[in-house]
Amino acid sequence: MKLDQLISWIESNEILLLAAGIISAAAFIGTALAVPFLINLLPEDYFLKEKRRESFTSPASAFIFIILFVIKNLTGLLLLFVGIALLFMPGQGLLTIILSLVLLDFPGKWKLQKSIIRRKKIADALNWVRRRGGKRELIIPE
Repeated sequence: MKLDQLISWIESNEILLLAAGIISAAAFIGTALAVPFLINLLPEDYFLKEKRRESFTSPASAFIFIILFVIKNLTGLLLLFVGIALLFMPGQGLLTIILSLVLLDFPGKWKLQKSIIRRKKIADALNWVRRRGGKRELIIPE
């Protein structure tokens, strides 16, 4: 592609490039604020707990659980897509993907989470965020 063709393409796609820049900036700022906040919400023993759900005492509690379950998984899916995009743009792509895995429910989640959190660089990054937020470090399972 010649330089004049590239300039012509940029001029004809200014709106697309502007939208991509705005989305990239919003994703960067959003994850820079949300990811540390959500990481600090995790209890320090999150990766030690085997049991994740409580039993229901009424149909109303089951209904509320379903609503929250859907919202949590949609948020996790959105964070997963944003995290993948941030791998190619400025931002915290890996931390966003890890956070999305905490929110999403899927078969084998527990085993995948434990294998990821046992990686020293990942655990160090998460614990660095927690220390900066004034929280105790996550307890990493053996």
